[in-house]
Amino acid sequence: MTEGPFHRAQQDLIALCYRGLDSAALRRELARCLRRAVPFDAAAWVTLDPATLLPTSAVLVDLPARDCAPMFENEYLQDDFNKFSDLSKRQPPVGVLGEVTKGALARSRRYGEILAPLGLAAELRAAFVVDDACWGAAAFYRRPEGPDFSPAEAALIAAVAEHVAERLRRALLVTAIDVEELDNGPGLLVLDRDNAVASSPPAAARWLAALFDGASPEESDSRRKRHLVKLGRTGAPVSPTGAPLPHAVYAVAAHARSLAQGAGAHPVNGQRAPARTARLRVRTRSGAWLVLHGSQLTGPGAQAGQTAVIIERAQPADIAPLIVQAYDLSEREQQVAQLVMAGESTDAIARTLHITPHTVQDHLKAIFAKTGVRSRRELVGQVFFQHYLPRLQAGASPGVNGWFAEAGGAARAH
Repeated sequence: MTEGPFHRAQQDLIALCYRGLDSAALRRELARCLRRAVPFDAAAWVTLDPATLLPTSAVLVDLPARDCAPMFENEYLQDDFNKFSDLSKRQPPVGVLGEVTKGALARSRRYGEILAPLGLAAELRAAFVVDDACWGAAAFYRRPEGPDFSPAEAALIAAVAEHVAERLRRALLVTAIDVEELDNGPGLLVLDRDNAVASSPPAAARWLAALFDGASPEESDSRRKRHLVKLGRTGAPVSPTGAPLPHAVYAVAAHARSLAQGAGAHPVNGQRAPARTARLRVRTRSGAWLVLHGSQLTGPGAQAGQTAVIIERAQPADIAPLIVQAYDLSEREQQVAQLVMAGESTDAIARTLHITPHTVQDHLKAIFAKTGVRSRRELVGQVFFQHYLPRLQAGASPGVNGWFAEAGGAARAH
């Protein structure tokens, strides 16, 4: 492609950033405009909390919503190339998977476990940074029969990244929350190893409808109605080929499987240790809090890989305070934890806080003890799955400071 079309595309993209669109509309329009100059088969645009680089909203383009859960797991629980936290520190803040793997895409766990099964191959990622703060990111994908993303295409996205970041920062507005009514009784889902619903009593239908998050504010009502139709008025479960389950269900099921694997890897007196129950607090569009409990089924009659997810209304004791209050981190421990979530190394944290690497390690030990995790990755995953994913999937909108806009001026969760 010649320089002329790329230059025109750059001007068009920058102009879009100053049209006064809200965050979701901006990302949809940017995707439409960019697709003409940099063709792609699927894409994901997310806003990020600049304090933690964890996602607060997503706009998907020709990408199945049901596949967001494994994307989140890869981003925050697994090692891989071109993580958004890494790109946010690069100049330019873009990366092509084929380039960084030297053409060996199979080196990427994301490619092997997520992209290839979706029929995707080439990937280009970008972080949107302004004034040293990352407000969003995007990933673009092509099918195997198409070419890899070129340096010129990556350069085009890099050239507009700061403008996109500035607009995302300015476009974060509070949106209205729909009012919902919920049944009082808990709902139960049994998922097989592929996350298909193996069993679901009728009570689960309305809980799933309450958790379901539309792809955009404009589509939420119609998506919710279609979801209810697929569930059926009798509460029939979602079929393996039907509507996707809410992301929070996938997340708590994945966490339950992870806990079960961890119990098997650390036997006590030669016996498999009992796995802890995965728990996730989720806030619905009406502001009600729900609790999801996940556990892998074992014993007679349980098929391999089956996971039970119970959904119920949260009791007052379940609505835990935000992470700093819940774990009683000191001011210095809060600073260290925030830098860990932003992907900083021990040496980088030491330089930023003007302390020694040994002191950083001491703070990390204290943080791990208070939060009940064993590694940096587990810390990031716990914060994301407990404090971000529930709000993201419950439809909460990010506020002007990057954290979710919540009634009552709640404090930030970090």
